[in-house]
Amino acid sequence: MAISKRTNRAGRVIGYTVTVCVPTPRGGRGTRHVVGTYRTRRLAEDAERKGKDQIQAGTFQPEPVEPASVVTVKDVVDVWFQGKKNSILENSATGYESAIRLHVLPAFGTVPVADLTHDDVQRQVSAWRDAGMGARLLHRCVMILRASLARQVKNGQLPYNVADGLEKPEIRKRGREFMVWTDAQVGAFLAEAVNDRMAPFWYLTLIEGMRRGEALGLRWRDLEWSPDELGAVARIAQTVVPDLAHGGRAMIQNRAKTRSSERPVMLTSSTVTVLKAYRNRQRFERQTLSDIWGDHDLIVTTTIGTPVTPSSVKRSLHALIQRANVPIVTTHGLRHMSATFMLKAGLSPALVALILGHADIGTTVDRYGHLTVNDQSAVNTVMEAVALRGRATRTGAAHSRDTHG
Repeated sequence: MAISKRTNRAGRVIGYTVTVCVPTPRGGRGTRHVVGTYRTRRLAEDAERKGKDQIQAGTFQPEPVEPASVVTVKDVVDVWFQGKKNSILENSATGYESAIRLHVLPAFGTVPVADLTHDDVQRQVSAWRDAGMGARLLHRCVMILRASLARQVKNGQLPYNVADGLEKPEIRKRGREFMVWTDAQVGAFLAEAVNDRMAPFWYLTLIEGMRRGEALGLRWRDLEWSPDELGAVARIAQTVVPDLAHGGRAMIQNRAKTRSSERPVMLTSSTVTVLKAYRNRQRFERQTLSDIWGDHDLIVTTTIGTPVTPSSVKRSLHALIQRANVPIVTTHGLRHMSATFMLKAGLSPALVALILGHADIGTTVDRYGHLTVNDQSAVNTVMEAVALRGRATRTGAAHSRDTHG
C-alpha cells in the first residue's frame, strides 16, 4: 500500500495517487495496481483503506476510477466570462470576448491551472509587449486572467493568484491636441449647420457640449419645454453607440455613459430655435413615410427615422467642414471646443463639469483647462480691477482719517 503525492512544476501538491500490491497465489512480490488519483489526502486514505480490506478478504477487483479532472485555464476563463458578460454592456462583452479568443486562450488555454506559474504569465506578458501589443489590450488580457484565477483562489482550489504582481507597461494618457476655432470660424460652421439635415446634432455637440452618443440618442420626450417653448431642458437618458459585434451599426443603449452622464442640460436659445424648426420638418417626414418610418422618437435620425450610425456622422461632419471652409475637427473636437469656450467665458470648472457630465472636476480641468498666456490676460484684467478697488478703498479710508483727525 502506498500514497504518493502529485506535484506540478512549481512543487505544489495537486493530488494523491493510491497504489496497492495484490499477492499472487504462488507467492512472490505480487502485482501492483493503481487504485486512483484523488484531489485530497483524506479521499486517498479512504481508498487505500478500502483496498486493503478487500485484499485481505480476497475480493479485491481493480475498479476503473476516473482520475482527478484536470482544470485548464480555458475552463476557468470560460466560467468567469459567462458570469461577467451578463453584467456589462454588449460592446464591452465583445471586447472581452475578442481578447480571450485572440490572445488569452492561445497563450494559456490548454495549460492546467495547477501548473501555471507566475513566471509563465510574466514571460507571456513580456512577449505580448515585445510583439507590439498596445498597453490597454495587454492590461485587459491580464485582467481577464487575474479575475478568472481569483475565483479559483476564492473557492480554495488555488493557494494564491499567479497573475498578481506582474510587471506591465504603463498606460499613458496622451493629451490630444484639439483645434479650437475662432469666433468667425464658429459662425461660418453654424451658418452651414443650421440648414443641414443633422442641424440639431451640430448644435447639441458644439453649443451644448454633449457627447456624440448623447446627441444621437436624445429623444423628443427627453425635452422639457417651457410653457412658451422659448426654452427647454434636455435630460440625458440614453445613447447611440456603434455595435462592435455587428460591423459598427447604430445601437441604442438605454443608459448614459456613466451615472454622472445622466443629467439635465438647459439648452441655449439658439439650440431651441433649431430644434423647433427641425421638429416641424421631422413631423412632415414622419407623416409622409409613415409606412417605413422607424419610430424611436429620436431627434437626430436618418431619412427613414432610424438611428444615425456614428460612422455616418464622421462623413457628414467632413462634408460640412468643407462647405464652411473651417479647420478639420472630430465630433469630440466639437465638444472640446464647447468646454473650452465655457471656461474662457469665466464659467467655473465645477459648473462646466456638471454641464459636460464629468464625474470628477479634475477631468474637466485636465482635459479642457489648457488656457494659453493670452487667455490668462482676461484673468489679469479681473484681478487688476480687484487691486484697483482695494487701493481706492484704502486711499479713501486714509483720507477720512486725515479729515477727521
